[in-house]
Formats: sequence, structure tokens, C-alpha cells
Amino acid sequence: MEYPEDLNEDKVMKKWREAIQQAPSLISSIFKGGKLKVITKKELFEELKKRGISYDDTEDVIGEAERKKLILLDYKTLSAYLWIPSERREKEKRRTEKLEGLVEKAFMEKGVEELSENELKEILTRKGLSVEEVERALLEAERDCILSSYPFTKKGWMYELIPSEDRARELECRRLGKLYTEIWLYEKHMYGFKL
Repeated sequence: MEYPEDLNEDKVMKKWREAIQQAPSLISSIFKGGKLKVITKKELFEELKKRGISYDDTEDVIGEAERKKLILLDYKTLSAYLWIPSERREKEKRRTEKLEGLVEKAFMEKGVEELSENELKEILTRKGLSVEEVERALLEAERDCILSSYPFTKKGWMYELIPSEDRARELECRRLGKLYTEIWLYEKHMYGFKL
């Protein structure tokens, strides 16, 4: 079956890899090299779209800029990104490493691969993290492919620790998952498959 160009796996993944590589310069240009200090999530998505980044790639581009510590999600509102001045970036990197280390340690101490959101938050709170730090730890650990999450009935979200040897490939697999969902929807639309 011949798919439209925006569903061609090789082309989509090539464009995605290019977008990830360009993330620091794209984000820096949007923040005007630090002259703009705050931007809403919606505005950042719109700016990336104007620069040719597909909707499915925007989160990964933003995530890469967060990993490089150019920007930081405002963990109080979860609706804006803050520019990180260059002199603060190393401190932010160390903070993220510490928080992600505590997340990983929670799983290791319990000797499990999965924890409910409540259990994990309780463990991290007992380790002395504030509510905001716990939120940041979970979001950054998931962004950096240390954790994956899924909804779990009445217990809320479940978090699963991703083995260290699988983390490098996890981000690519997540992007492929979005593409395969789009392909499935396209086929359903074209051929009338029933759910």
C-alpha cells in the first residue's frame, strides 16, 4: 500500500531526527536568545508549527530543549515555559539528575518495575521532596525515558521503570507509536475498518 508522504516511515523519522537536532537553535530563536523570558505552551507550539515542525514532533523538540536546559516547564502552572539563562544551566542539569536518580532509586528500593502514581509520590515525598519537586521529578523522568506511564483503572496512573539499556531507543519508539497510530487511522478511514 502506498501511503501519503506524511505517513512514510523513513521520511517521517528522518524529519523527526532533523527536528530533534535543530531543537536548541529553534527554541533559542523563539526565545530570541533569552530576550523573551516566558512563553505559553500554546504559543510555543504555534511558533514551532510556523517553523515547519509537525504537531507530532513538537513535544520531542521541546523535550530536547528541556534536556539541554535551554527552557524549563513552569511546574506551578504546567502551561508555560521559562528561558534558563546560560549561567543557571549546569545547576538545572544537576537538579534534574538528582530528581531522576531519586525516582529510579524508589523502584530499586522497592524491588519492583511498576509503581502506582500514589505510591511513587508517597516515596518521593518521604525522601524530602516538595509537591512541586515530585511533579517535576515524574515529568522529567518520563520525558527522559526513565519512566513510562499508563492509566490504570481506579488506581490512577501506573509508572513503569524503563531498563537503562532501553532508554536510548525509547524516544524513537514513542515517535514510531504515534506514526503507527496515524497509519492505522488512515487505513481505517480509507478502507472502512471497524474498531
